[in-house]
Amino acid sequence: MRRTVAAARQFEKDERFWVVAALMGIFHPEDGRVDRLAQLLAVALGERPPVGGFTTWQECLAGGLQLYFEANLPSPPEYRDWLGDHSSERTLIPHLIEAAAASGKFEGQTRVDAVLISEGTGFAVLFEAKVLSDAGNKTSYDVMRNQIACNIDVMLNENPRLQPPLRHRKPELSCFVLLTPEIFKRKRHSRLYGWLIDPYRRDPASLAEDLPHRDEATLEPVSERLGWLTFEDCQCIAPGACRWLEPDSGPRSVPPDG
Repeated sequence: MRRTVAAARQFEKDERFWVVAALMGIFHPEDGRVDRLAQLLAVALGERPPVGGFTTWQECLAGGLQLYFEANLPSPPEYRDWLGDHSSERTLIPHLIEAAAASGKFEGQTRVDAVLISEGTGFAVLFEAKVLSDAGNKTSYDVMRNQIACNIDVMLNENPRLQPPLRHRKPELSCFVLLTPEIFKRKRHSRLYGWLIDPYRRDPASLAEDLPHRDEATLEPVSERLGWLTFEDCQCIAPGACRWLEPDSGPRSVPPDG
């Protein structure tokens, strides 16, 4: 019986379950949606939006809002070209080097855990969610390409071949938010992503080091568009969104950023 119950509850550690429950709890119901999202983004990215000259998050979120899960975004062509020229440095396994050279395909699509997009403004937020797992530290053809940098990289390109409204997402109005349990934000160096996201947010040169195909000057405004959010934040803003986090005494308060 115990094994049966344990097997049935495996979904409780499924990152897809956590991110869908948390963000759907914020997104629905429609009444108050914009204000809840604005509050969430203020926690993750600051009170004033770092994009487009917007003065409030409500302005960013004007127009129809759509929320997608597990959205596939194309690899930037400039990265594929760069990797093709540097495959001997970044791909260590001989048969993978040969396979990539034969096919010319060095990286496929990146699956983003969730994408929030405003059809009215082109503003978007890409979410990468982690529960127990850590950020990946390599791809098949690039032993130095970590998952956080990869997500940020795909955010910076337009996607004209995707279906609307994803094709209307504006890279210059797009933000990246890491979504994790609070404990890993407090103990940030217990995970690789904690070592990565802080330098990326503080110093564009750190991001440029992991995106060598991009010019550092173009990455300067990107650092301030990177945020860190917790599932406890979601539960505080929309009580019941992450009901399994509720202590007996009631919902947790939003922890301070930093």
